Amino acid sequence: MMNELNDNDEQTNDEEKVTKEDKETIEDLSKENNRLLDILKRSQADLVNYRKRMSDEIEEVKKKSNSQLLLKLLSLVDDIERVMEHAPEEQKTESWFKGFSLVSRNLDNILKFEGVKKINAAGKAFQPIEFEAVTYLETSEIPEGHVVEVVNEGYLLRDKVLRPSQVVVSKLPACDQDENSEEGVEKNG
Repeated sequence: MMNELNDNDEQTNDEEKVTKEDKETIEDLSKENNRLLDILKRSQADLVNYRKRMSDEIEEVKKKSNSQLLLKLLSLVDDIERVMEHAPEEQKTESWFKGFSLVSRNLDNILKFEGVKKINAAGKAFQPIEFEAVTYLETSEIPEGHVVEVVNEGYLLRDKVLRPSQVVVSKLPACDQDENSEEGVEKNG
């Protein structure tokens, strides 16, 4: 009977040993499982971020390419407008002029479809983002720093400047500037 008890004790000790070993193994496997799950989640997040970054970069390249093409079209539009403006009146009824008018309208429609619109510059206060000053004109008839004349039209592409308007900007005549600066000195003095 004693042997049986000893056998039972040994069996219980063996079961406790196995149970402790099993628990350690389970714990180790659980830690390894969590580590691998963490690696998997990070890899998935990296992949999602990579795809988004690539998509954004592709979209940016498309926009840049589109802008470059539209700028080239704008040069063509400018040339056609100059030809039509400088054509003698008697030639404006001829077929070549009508062809230019048709091409001009088609280009305008394409630009409008792509989200391109002219910058309305005439008479506005000079804004360096939308306008490029090519020269100044001394005048007291228009407030200083306003657009007197548009030399070359500017365009927006979906509310961003595609090409700035080239403009002539008003400037007070030298005698008016001297008077204004003298008035300022008198007021301050």
